[in-house]
Amino acid sequence: MDDFPLPSYNVERVIINGKKITDDEYYYKVWWPSIKNFAEKYDIKYTFVTPLSYNGSSNPPFEFTEFFISKTNSPYKAMREIDNSDFELGLHGYNHNSLTQDRWPNLENIVLSLNETKEFLSKILGHPILISSYVAPNNLIDEYGAKYLLKAIPTIKSIGTAYEGTDDFSEYRITDNFVLIIPRSTYGYYPLKRIYANTINTLANFGGFQHFIHPDDVFSTDRNPENKTWDQMYSNLETFYNMIRKKFPWLRNQTASEAYPYYFDYLTQEFKYTFNNNNLKIIISNSSLLPKYFMIKSKVNIRKITGGKIIHYYRDNNLFILEMNKNIVNIEFMKGGNNEN
Repeated sequence: MDDFPLPSYNVERVIINGKKITDDEYYYKVWWPSIKNFAEKYDIKYTFVTPLSYNGSSNPPFEFTEFFISKTNSPYKAMREIDNSDFELGLHGYNHNSLTQDRWPNLENIVLSLNETKEFLSKILGHPILISSYVAPNNLIDEYGAKYLLKAIPTIKSIGTAYEGTDDFSEYRITDNFVLIIPRSTYGYYPLKRIYANTINTLANFGGFQHFIHPDDVFSTDRNPENKTWDQMYSNLETFYNMIRKKFPWLRNQTASEAYPYYFDYLTQEFKYTFNNNNLKIIISNSSLLPKYFMIKSKVNIRKITGGKIIHYYRDNNLFILEMNKNIVNIEFMKGGNNEN
């Protein structure tokens, strides 16, 4: 969840049932309850990344007065609510100013601003906070920004980057301090064909995907070009998620920090396989995480498996989803036919 909790400025922004309401009312009395309801209905744990302010400054003093402009103190209340839930809290920058060298000429100010951010969060939550997830504002971060981000917050384990990166740094990779650079997979509410296609592509390559939305999507001309209502966008989100649950019932929902070790394992561990006389053997190292999952394409049925089990089968595609529970799995196929593994 990008940009939440976020400051609200008590200005009229959205029309609900023919009536204009303020940004504060929309974010915290319409969007926030809907998103919590969605999480409860579908058993989802979110990772929220907060920007805290939008002042755009890259020079001290680094302050957070915007966070308390709301007449209802709603941003603070939502922050405390997230902290006391199964959701996860991460960062979207100090003030939504991208951590790039051109925007922060004095790179040490990145450290100062993020240190102030940690201290501010600890004060309003009443305890020290461990931050492991960072999503780049405006999808932009460079090697300098990442270096100083980790200098300020060494507990960061994942950095979310652009949907479609134009540089190598935005691609799936492991950088300093074993930090994962993870491009955002999918976003938004429509068109559903685009979202679904991007999801399938990411699943086929990495076995998982991340979907991003924002509380201000409804009045963003870029993200809501058809000017849909929030009810319509919420309905689209439900349609998308129901499609995913129906087509991929084997997927597990995780927060960003929970997913980290699995992405890290995927990018660092190797496996070997042999295929002889209708028998497929897959071997992974003893240090690999278990269970591990493989897609196996075969026109021939499986007769016997040791060390794992089939958790789903796509008959139209001759595709098996294998859950590997031991470091060596043996799969015996029925005799005859050709296999693609």
